[in-house]
Amino acid sequence: KAYKESLKGNTTVMLLPINKQDQKWFHEFAIPFAEIRIVVGRVNFVDALTGLRPVKINKKGKKVKEGNSQGSMLIIFGHDVEKGKIKSYDWKKLEKC
Repeated sequence: KAYKESLKGNTTVMLLPINKQDQKWFHEFAIPFAEIRIVVGRVNFVDALTGLRPVKINKKGKKVKEGNSQGSMLIIFGHDVEKGKIKSYDWKKLEKC
């Protein structure tokens, strides 16, 4: 679906899936038709309203920041992408920009 949508005019489609490079779809659809950016480290998601990472209360009643438990990658489909190119980015360095 993402690839097909990217063919409509001047459209770029970005996916942020779990980093599962051993999956069949990745080799059949992502590598030949997209630019892949492997994210080093874990992507931290924040609450859209507060800008803060979600907090969970553990069994002991203490606040614990929730994080992403899986590695991530960006898969970018579109007219101007470098199809078949795989790059690596350190997420923590990008956050400081």
